[in-house]
Amino acid sequence: GLSCTTGQYIDTSPCGGSTTADAAQCTACSAVCTAGYYIDVSPCSGSGTTNDATCGTCAITCSAGQYIDQSACDGTGFGNGYACASCGTGLSCAAGQFQDVSGCNGAGITDAGQCTGCSATCTTGSFIDLSLCTGSGTSNQGQCTACSDPGCSAGQYIDQSACDGTGSSNGWVCAACGTALTCTAGQYQDLAPCTGSTNADVSACVACTATCGVGFYKDFSDCTGAGTADQGKCTACSA
Repeated sequence: GLSCTTGQYIDTSPCGGSTTADAAQCTACSAVCTAGYYIDVSPCSGSGTTNDATCGTCAITCSAGQYIDQSACDGTGFGNGYACASCGTGLSCAAGQFQDVSGCNGAGITDAGQCTGCSATCTTGSFIDLSLCTGSGTSNQGQCTACSDPGCSAGQYIDQSACDGTGSSNGWVCAACGTALTCTAGQYQDLAPCTGSTNADVSACVACTATCGVGFYKDFSDCTGAGTADQGKCTACSA
């Protein structure tokens, strides 16, 4: 007798009674299915005489970070067309962001991956450091980093006011001493205490000085209050 393979059936329809030989043939099982289903030929063992193919429902269980790709389950395939696909594979995130797949719980049918800005909750004295967030990571790698000495020069101080925990860069900066001073005539702006290592403007208005001998007087005419050096001098008295 006729021996057919799995996925086929013994089709006797050509044997209509008018043939002079056995016209039975092996015919592939088939079914007309819609999207969300596949053609299931598993009931067709090859020994049956009827087309027993059915429409099977596509189904799959995916993990967190994945979504159900249904594109291949269009009703024309012969196997479960659902597949688990990784979320975020098409993302191109910028520096300071990460590939956020937290919205992909495995049950969704679309890629819910998105670019999300890295963040951190920092306190005064530190800043939000995004240096580890290159755009290719899959987790928030924002971190708090302590503000550090910017390396100030003499005549400057370390201004820490911008290091309040909300900035994204080292908030300690070098600032010029004396900018807030208002010195009067006979004084000068003394910047000597500003060595570059203090965290406050420790400059001050200081009276000009001069140590004079007989026949000279202390001349502070050059001490206008705007200078940064003691310009007190000894000037000879008029004859």
